[in-house]
Amino acid sequence: MNRFFVLVTAASLGLLGCPEQQVVVPPLVVVDAGAPSMSEDDAGVLDAGPVHSALVFEIWGTLLDGGLESLDSSGGDQVAEIDVLQSLNLKSVALRDYRLRVLDAADHVLASDDVATEVDGGLSYTTTFVKPLRPGRIYSLTIEGQIDAQFTDLHGTAWDDVRLVFKTRGQPEPERGKSVKKKAKKR
Repeated sequence: MNRFFVLVTAASLGLLGCPEQQVVVPPLVVVDAGAPSMSEDDAGVLDAGPVHSALVFEIWGTLLDGGLESLDSSGGDQVAEIDVLQSLNLKSVALRDYRLRVLDAADHVLASDDVATEVDGGLSYTTTFVKPLRPGRIYSLTIEGQIDAQFTDLHGTAWDDVRLVFKTRGQPEPERGKSVKKKAKKR
C-alpha cells in the first residue's frame, strides 16, 4: 500500500507579518512509494520513477514459413541479420506523434499494410509487407516524429529519430527486369 505524506505549513500566515521576518518552509510534499518507514535522508525526496535513458523495443519478424525470429534492437555499429520476412512486429511503451517505416537500401519506403494498437499501456505495431523482403538485402526500420522533429513516449519524453539497420540472410537475387545484356559477336 502506497503512503503519501503531505506536509503543509502555515507559511502564508508567516508571510503576512513583518517583512523583516524570514520564514523557513519545510518540504511541502513528500511521496514515498516504498516501505512505510522513512529515514532523515529520505525527507523531501519525490520519487518520479525510473529514469528513461533509452527507448527499449521488442522487435521480431514473421518468416515465410510462419516461424518467428527476434531482431536485435540494441543498435550500435553492427548490422543485425535475420531470415527473409513477410512481416515485422514491434512492441514498446506507448508512443505519440510517431511514424514507423521500413526502408530499402536506397531509402525507398516498402509497400506494406500496417496495424498499430495500444495494448496494456504500450504499443504493438505490425507491418505486413506486400512482397516478402528479399534475401541478401539491407533494410532499415525507422521511427521518427510525424508532426514535430521528435516523437514522444507515454511519459512525455521527447526522442530523436531511431534507425535500426538489418540485413536479410541469403544470396542477393539479381534485380528483376534488369537482365545482363551479352555483347553481340562480330563477324
